Amino acid sequence: MTRHQRAEARQTVQATLQSLIPGAALAALQVEVTEKFRELGTDREHSWSGSAMDFGDRIVTALYGSGDQDEPEFFRTRTTYTNQDGYKAPERVWHFQCASVTDTPDGDLIAFGFMRRGGGGCWTPTGLAERDWLSGWYPMSTEGGDVA
Repeated sequence: MTRHQRAEARQTVQATLQSLIPGAALAALQVEVTEKFRELGTDREHSWSGSAMDFGDRIVTALYGSGDQDEPEFFRTRTTYTNQDGYKAPERVWHFQCASVTDTPDGDLIAFGFMRRGGGGCWTPTGLAERDWLSGWYPMSTEGGDVA
């Protein structure tokens, strides 16, 4: 499931939840779910409560999985990227450390984080859009081979 498909599914679930209480603000809705079952001859209960938005995310995950196995289609939070493709001079290389990803009011993805030249310098706050992602960004690896 792509990020856009996941976002569409989340919006559908959240709109459905909001329609259950006409006039309610989705951000203010609280949901409580209780599962009652019998296990080894004993009545048991498992409960969860939280915001309707979190509940919507849980429903999407239950239906479609976490999506962690999907190929990245956009920047990921807590990941540092470089635009170094092996052919750029150091002064043309940028590093971007993604702090968060969200949607604009128009529904476009935007990644907020910090950027600096590949050779060092100060990190500057910035936002990158999907067109930036498509220009070629690669997760950076640490010495141990892990993605930074």
